[in-house]
Amino acid sequence: DAAGQYAANLEGFLRSLDHLPMTVSIGEPKRNKDYHRAHSPKRKADGSESWAMARYALVEQPRESLGNPPAFAVLRRVASRLQGQTKQSTRLTNQLHETLSAAFPELATIVNNIAAGWMLKLLEKYPTAPRIARARLSSVKKIPFIKPETAQKVHEAAKHSVGRLSGKVAEQMIRELVSELQHSLAEEERGKELLTEAFDALPDGPHHQIASIKGIGKQTAAAIVATAVSIDRFETENHLVGYYGVFPEELQSGVDKFGRPNPPGKKIMSRKGNDLVRGLLWQCAKCASAANGGNPAVRELFLRRVAGGDTPQVAWGYCMTKLLRQVFGVWTTGKTFDPEHESARRSRAAIARPRWE
Repeated sequence: DAAGQYAANLEGFLRSLDHLPMTVSIGEPKRNKDYHRAHSPKRKADGSESWAMARYALVEQPRESLGNPPAFAVLRRVASRLQGQTKQSTRLTNQLHETLSAAFPELATIVNNIAAGWMLKLLEKYPTAPRIARARLSSVKKIPFIKPETAQKVHEAAKHSVGRLSGKVAEQMIRELVSELQHSLAEEERGKELLTEAFDALPDGPHHQIASIKGIGKQTAAAIVATAVSIDRFETENHLVGYYGVFPEELQSGVDKFGRPNPPGKKIMSRKGNDLVRGLLWQCAKCASAANGGNPAVRELFLRRVAGGDTPQVAWGYCMTKLLRQVFGVWTTGKTFDPEHESARRSRAAIARPRWE
């Protein structure tokens, strides 16, 4: 049963017994639990759970599970730590946003990302709306990387803010949240550096070709390799796409953010898959689809989806799928990414296609 580090240690020990004629199959915890509930609904002892897993192995005969090579252990550990740190940054950002909704609610209508570096510097110096209103506009404009027009809007909004959370205690509370978020974001950047170093330390193999794809950097390549480990786990490129949840799901009920019932056929991006990889792939899709992104296939797909009526956000979701298909291609072949591969393949197909007079 794949139940944490204890299971990983046990798996490593079993695979070290290479002199014994056996295979190792790692069961999914939920599937094992459901199987045990179906065959022993009134028993919850360890013995009955072991009996259910043994019965599943003998009756269902699951396929052998691919092991994780020891060389990938450090990379997987760093990726797991980075994912946890990313969730911590998200949690602190939400806490800061909730506190500012009481101290300076108008700020959310002006600034899209309150975790931006200049925004945190501003809150560190002027944590509440009254403090910003009392400050000189020239002082606000001196905050590094703040745009003059944004500084003007924030300063004017602070003068007429309806926020009621103020005072020294509120200022100290906001400053502490800002400090914690700054520290978490710094740890997140350090984790990305460690992830790149661990990726570079891997032995030679086709997985290194992922970083050659235009739009995908070493951080994203390292996160993909850390979570997928081996491309042999996936029979087709669709299995790789499904593993990371990069596909649309239909909304069959509920309402949208305006309280209107969702129309039939409305789809959203699936929330399944690894959050770390999905977040990095989202940024990669935006880079690869840019005019100077260097990935013609992704750029072409983006323009085609936008021309067809999709919003850029929806089009970037399709670009994420395209990037994963390219990952599958270079990983299985072990060849460096060729930006002109798609156009050359279409040209060969057009030449080979019979023409009817």
